[in-house]
Amino acid sequence: MNITRKPEKLSAGFTLVELLVSVLLFSLVVLAIYYFFDKGSWLYLHSEKRSNIQQNARVIMEQMERDFRMIGAGVPKGTNPAGLSWTPDVFLASSYHIGFTSDIDNGTHGLTEDVGEMDNAHIFVGNDSDYFMDLDANNDDTLDTQLAIVVVNNRRSWEDLIAQGLDSNDQALVTTADVQNPSNFPADRSTVQTLERIFYRMVTQAGVEDNDGVCTEPYPFCSIQRQEYHTNDPTETDPETESEGADWITIGTNATFLKFEYYHADGILVDELVNPGGIDQIRITLKCSDRTRTVGQYQYAILESRVLIRNNRL
Repeated sequence: MNITRKPEKLSAGFTLVELLVSVLLFSLVVLAIYYFFDKGSWLYLHSEKRSNIQQNARVIMEQMERDFRMIGAGVPKGTNPAGLSWTPDVFLASSYHIGFTSDIDNGTHGLTEDVGEMDNAHIFVGNDSDYFMDLDANNDDTLDTQLAIVVVNNRRSWEDLIAQGLDSNDQALVTTADVQNPSNFPADRSTVQTLERIFYRMVTQAGVEDNDGVCTEPYPFCSIQRQEYHTNDPTETDPETESEGADWITIGTNATFLKFEYYHADGILVDELVNPGGIDQIRITLKCSDRTRTVGQYQYAILESRVLIRNNRL
């Protein structure tokens, strides 16, 4: 009896050991799979965050590059009847914010008739009136907001006007006041333009302008904002007091550092406070981060660009 039962006990013992070994091996395999899955998920997450931060920085940089290349485009270099001049094109410049004048939207249109041909309050633009119709949300003959325009002769002499409506039959802008010197604006040498004031700044989460370009706010750090509005007044220099109704638009977030440097065409650094009219190149340094300011982390992006102001100086 005992002889026949011993093998059964031994067989049961070996089965328990095999079960424990199998469970141990299975647990090790599961742990290994979990480790590699967790590691892969971590790498994917950080790679995605890095990509998002880089894309965010590129969007900000590309917007600034496009605008900076257009600085001074279409801006007349002469004076108006009041003796006002638009120079310099970059009128607000520091290492952390900038303001300039430009025809950003290419709103420059040749006249089809001399000013004064009908009367001094009609500025004939022909088929180009469609451009001004696009600025009118109601698509009627009355502009929703009075539009600041300038009439320019040969890219120098100019007058500031306010367009209040469109004469659809005659394809002309109707202004709130007469042109003071209509004989200065023959059709073959004159244009009507919409000029824009453009501002850039970095702000904290509370919407307060950062005054040194280095963001010390907690997550999600600072934002880069842009403001644009039409103008015909060369004396406007302060976006907070002059740009009534204009909004700051956030073009990117997660910014930790913003710096502008200004150069002559020959690459010599410009003192923008002493000689803002001598700026021909702008160097932009932008840093964006998602979690940490430590260089080398996945979610960290530093972009630099030197933009040549490529427009013809009028």
